[in-house]
Amino acid sequence: MSETLDRTALLTPDLVSPAAVAFDGEKFYTVNGSDPFAFVFARDGTFLNKCRTVRPYRTARYDAQTRTFCCLGSGCGRTVYFTDERFAETGCTRIGNAPHGDGGYIADAFTGENGELLNVVRPKALEVYSSGGDYLLTSARADEGTEYLLWARGESGSALCFEQNGVRFIETADETRVMESCVKLRSFVPYGNAVLGAFSDNYIYTYVSPLFDPKRARAGYAFPRRKCGNV
Repeated sequence: MSETLDRTALLTPDLVSPAAVAFDGEKFYTVNGSDPFAFVFARDGTFLNKCRTVRPYRTARYDAQTRTFCCLGSGCGRTVYFTDERFAETGCTRIGNAPHGDGGYIADAFTGENGELLNVVRPKALEVYSSGGDYLLTSARADEGTEYLLWARGESGSALCFEQNGVRFIETADETRVMESCVKLRSFVPYGNAVLGAFSDNYIYTYVSPLFDPKRARAGYAFPRRKCGNV
């Protein structure tokens, strides 16, 4: 893990918290779900510029194999958009309903297997589709009282954020920890063989950080370091 990515603060010039953060190995990119722009930052968090996009995006995930972004538009649509590294749209795929009946809202989506697969997060299922939108399989189904929020796959493992009976958790292959109530996980940020998280805690900064803060490991909590009022 590069030390420059141990904890990186991002602050957009419009002071709007990102809806999602992506990383291509050299630069960070944020989208806010409201404005048709992607904001670009250096590895150290310095703001560089912004790119105009065809539409507002509420998610953005970078695929290092294909060097493209996989995005979801604002609102509750089920169309996945693909862009090049400058956020020019190159195509799109509409995701239908899986055979078991889960449909509707898509929380997140990202490509895999050199762009041949689409991994889709729905509140009640983690699903896999072909790049053309054909349903292939369901990786997991949520238990009663549980909703899936975010999912990511890195070279050496995966990460899942879910809510269970009003409490949010982050789960990796090694452990599961509670998220503090004042913290929002904006997105997972895969980077090489690791998966980072883009976190905010009721402030204008968003921090890209390891999923679990070593200084708070004994308490069993995920990021951040700043203690919430109810913990």
